[in-house]
Amino acid sequence: MIRIFQKYRKSVLGVVAIAMVMLAMAGFGVNLINPRQEVSAITVNERKFSYQDFNFERKQLEDRYRQMFGKNYSQLMETLKVNINQQTIDKIVADALFEQFAQQAGMFAGDKSVQELIRREMFGGSFNLDQYRMALRNMGISSQAFEESLRTSSLRTQLMQLVRDSTWVSEGEALAAAVIDQTKYAAKYVEIEPAALTANLEDPGDEAIQKYYEDNASDFEVPQRVSYDYALLDPKDFQNLVELSPDDIEFYYTENQDRYMKPLQIKARHIQLNFPEGGDEAAEAAVKTKGEEILSKLQAGEPFDMLASQNSNDVATSLMGGDLGWIASGKMDKAFDQVAFKLKAGELSGLIGTRYGYHIVKVEERRESEPKPLDEVRGEIEAVLRKEEAPAYTANKALELFESWSKSSEPLSAVAAQNQLAVLPTKGLLNSEQDPEGLAGLTAQVLDSVDDKKQVLEVGDKSVLVQVTEFKEPEIQPLAEVREYIVRELKAKEAKIQARELAASIVEKITQDGSALEAVVKDKKLDIKEAKDMTRASLQPPFNEGDLNSALLGSSKAGAVPAKYFESGGKFYVFQTAAVEVPKPEDLEAKAKDAIQSEQSKQADLLADSILRALKAQAKIDIDHSLLAAG
Repeated sequence: MIRIFQKYRKSVLGVVAIAMVMLAMAGFGVNLINPRQEVSAITVNERKFSYQDFNFERKQLEDRYRQMFGKNYSQLMETLKVNINQQTIDKIVADALFEQFAQQAGMFAGDKSVQELIRREMFGGSFNLDQYRMALRNMGISSQAFEESLRTSSLRTQLMQLVRDSTWVSEGEALAAAVIDQTKYAAKYVEIEPAALTANLEDPGDEAIQKYYEDNASDFEVPQRVSYDYALLDPKDFQNLVELSPDDIEFYYTENQDRYMKPLQIKARHIQLNFPEGGDEAAEAAVKTKGEEILSKLQAGEPFDMLASQNSNDVATSLMGGDLGWIASGKMDKAFDQVAFKLKAGELSGLIGTRYGYHIVKVEERRESEPKPLDEVRGEIEAVLRKEEAPAYTANKALELFESWSKSSEPLSAVAAQNQLAVLPTKGLLNSEQDPEGLAGLTAQVLDSVDDKKQVLEVGDKSVLVQVTEFKEPEIQPLAEVREYIVRELKAKEAKIQARELAASIVEKITQDGSALEAVVKDKKLDIKEAKDMTRASLQPPFNEGDLNSALLGSSKAGAVPAKYFESGGKFYVFQTAAVEVPKPEDLEAKAKDAIQSEQSKQADLLADSILRALKAQAKIDIDHSLLAAG
């Protein structure tokens, strides 16, 4: 967005190199979006990011994916296993670290640069305050947070430009890299799939089957299993039964009064004087002079509402004599708040400088911050307390029911019916890793005390009454039950041996007498497959992975055959290079400039990644685990 000012380039290039050497000794702190948030989702060194910051960045990323994938968004996100939370975390951490590194290197993005960025990127060179406010409301972010994020983006852009500027690539290096990248390959190959050979294999004999069964007996062991009926007691179903006294509510209100405060408010008028669009320093100085003249008139006693109507650039309030009504902190610019909310009723501010101009404020009345009346928040507190106490109430209720049930001969279904609880059976016998839906770890707890046919257990904040209905000790499955599986395994093993031997024989034949691949496999019922027009960046399967990749790219001429077969994805491959097409020198020279830029961009990306890894190694980074657990 904002390009580096030419005057910084020569001096800062040296600073970047020095800063890289000093990374091990340097301490880093960051100051980015919305520092007022107290609860931190991510902390990078001393820099804290709130959940609001995280959610804003996540929404921006999600919107880009939605625009990219369109109506196939959900399907592609699942297919590609895109973890938006992880990508958002990576971006926030990288931005924070790069911002601090840029500051260490002497870079700066001032208010004027951010203003110009907003004018150019959002409004095409002009500026409309009302449209800007509407855009911020639609994004769900304050002007301060948004502009700070732009400041960070600007610093990162500057840093990346410096990295590119400091990465020098000669024409020879660029052309050599272009030859490697643009060389095209074609190959003929055979794919030998062991599964295709199993149909021609005879079943292994009883002796082989018995031996496999005995040698791999542990593979056929079935772990201990249990089936049971269970009744779930969920705290959310018992919240209304939690008993609360007026004293409980009053005590909580007293102890947590800071949660129930009315914010400080002021009733004020203001005069807003905006900088002209595209104005220079002289134009901004003229705005300040005008503001000082208006301030002098106000101090001399001229009516505020009249001067606001005549001079304020805030159209909506100027029609009402600059009346802002009652406002709370955070609704206006930070610089405005810092002055206005310290004024007493009847006091007039001085000239308040902001990013877009100047304000003059007069406070008419103040409503100091004070606790909301208890009756106003009683219902809210009661809901909080019921939610907090419900798990303990539920656990006590479950224990009470269990004690009564354990002394009787009644089945769980009878006790549950008497207390309006549903009883569910497990779906057959379960091992310790299998659980009813939503009750992870329950079966393992049941098995820990499986001799107790009646149990009361806890899963998270839920309580569960359990009645064991069947239990089976660990056992080895009978040979008859696993015979078909063993036959398949033995056949698959033999098929793989035969496939490997077939691949080896093809390679041996070609390397011994120089035969073409087609001739060697003609009588082996194998199809010749082809892959054409492949470059390093566009290799087709199976050449896009493993040793096949390096073997093909290492070919220097057509007809070359590697002296070995390749195994990939459970299949065996033998290939022969069909063509190696090196780009012509005249074609490369015509694109020398593009080649240099391309190689320079690659080297710059590598250097940027190296810088980021070094910064991460030195940084203290804390991330809320719940963000990592979610996708």
